[in-house]
Amino acid sequence: ETKSLGCTIKTKDQFEGWCREMTLNGLYGPQAYDLLHRNCNNFSHDAATQGLGLPNGVPDWVLQVPQTFLSSPMGQMIRPMLEQMQLTNGGVESDQFTSTAPVRGDSTFSSTSTLSPNITSAYNPWDS
Repeated sequence: ETKSLGCTIKTKDQFEGWCREMTLNGLYGPQAYDLLHRNCNNFSHDAATQGLGLPNGVPDWVLQVPQTFLSSPMGQMIRPMLEQMQLTNGGVESDQFTSTAPVRGDSTFSSTSTLSPNITSAYNPWDS
């Protein structure tokens, strides 16, 4: 399912600044990642509503997927393994995400998906 979240007036530089701030303050750095409670869906929601200033973020049902899964018999059975994997594999070097190297002037966000030929790309104003 594709859902339009709207249009933003934020510039690419403003959004990248928000991303850096979230990493530096630890809200979305590698050490803060939690598969069940603070994952890519949470980041996408906050990026849309806070970073881009959009009125809507990720739908609630998407944000609730981990809890829905954990409330199932299979989720209850697998939860200890997931939690152990996080404790064992949580060591990503944080400087990978907080580089002070300047961003190249020609960096762009690509709106092209290679996942499926049936997915159409959304218009990306930062590609202009």
